[in-house]
Amino acid sequence: MNVKKYLLIVTCTTLIFAIFSAGIIYFNSAFGGGVNMPDGTVDEHVQGLEEVEKSKPYNILVLGVDVEAKLTDVMMLCQIDPVDHQVSMLSIPRDTRIKLNNRNIKINSSFSHGGVEQVINCVKDLTGLPVHHYFLIDTKAFRDTIDALGGVYFTVPRKMDYEDPLQDLYIHLERGYQLLDGEKAEQLVRFRRYTNGDIDRIKVQQDFLKELIEQKLTAAYILKIPEVYSIVEKNSSTDMTRREMIDAGKQLLAVKDSEKFRSFTVPGEGQYIGEVSYYVHYKDDLKTLIETEFK
Repeated sequence: MNVKKYLLIVTCTTLIFAIFSAGIIYFNSAFGGGVNMPDGTVDEHVQGLEEVEKSKPYNILVLGVDVEAKLTDVMMLCQIDPVDHQVSMLSIPRDTRIKLNNRNIKINSSFSHGGVEQVINCVKDLTGLPVHHYFLIDTKAFRDTIDALGGVYFTVPRKMDYEDPLQDLYIHLERGYQLLDGEKAEQLVRFRRYTNGDIDRIKVQQDFLKELIEQKLTAAYILKIPEVYSIVEKNSSTDMTRREMIDAGKQLLAVKDSEKFRSFTVPGEGQYIGEVSYYVHYKDDLKTLIETEFK
């Protein structure tokens, strides 16, 4: 395998690892028109993206979708710092309340209002950060990647039992340390019956990400990289060219310490406004977080 191919592969796998930290976020709104679906394409003409400045941090908006169920799953902003060799990930809870076209909506429904371009604009308005690239992936790749890597050992924090036949969702996990294959790992990240809702769930998923990185980003799994790359390639779309993917790969390879993969969540709390449950973010706290932890 040549070096360029290897770097491209590592970039793709690292990006999907980032997706895992955001959580699998489901809601009851279907896609409109199948815009920007994850079909292996490269689209360099998406509006709202900004140019990357050499040697400066840049942000990749990572979005996950369940193509079969036509649901939005993941929304996260991933910042790569090529100088400090650090990756900072900001998870955006699915119910975050934003205003779009003078209407209050949940940010996870912004995709159905205009595809990737609309989500980019909403995330920029929320965070005040530029978006330089987007990476859209079918969460089927999550299950297949975990299986390809032989599963992940993880301590499930509580017994998890939940069924939703409408989503073909059946979660039955015992508490404790165990090996999670792709199906069980998906059950873990999709479980939502927590006291603090999305906040607790995102914490579990971020812990899972750390275990994934520590257990699988080792030389022992180099031979698995082509298989993982094939999974990601078939189930993703992006504006990033091959050259840009290779450059990102070089920078990501320089992140040697799992502590350099930092995870944050938009600060806020769940509130009912009328009869609708929203996640209302703390504007001042978010501004402080962005100013101190992102560049």
